[in-house]
Amino acid sequence: MDITPQAEADPSETTGWIEFFDVVIRDEGAGRVRLILTRLVEYSYCHGVVAPFTANTPYVNIIPFFLGSS
Repeated sequence: MDITPQAEADPSETTGWIEFFDVVIRDEGAGRVRLILTRLVEYSYCHGVVAPFTANTPYVNIIPFFLGSS
């Protein structure tokens, strides 16, 4: 499956989605936006749309801790 970003087909529609998210963030908070995004990703998978993989996770480099403790 090709997950290469496509050219912007309708910039005004995209702007509308971003403005919607701005309102939700302002009025309902980040938690509500996370819920909406999660539901959209789930819905898209059920309909054959594959979201790009992102490996963004909380990360703490503990190697210096171990090296300094000997």
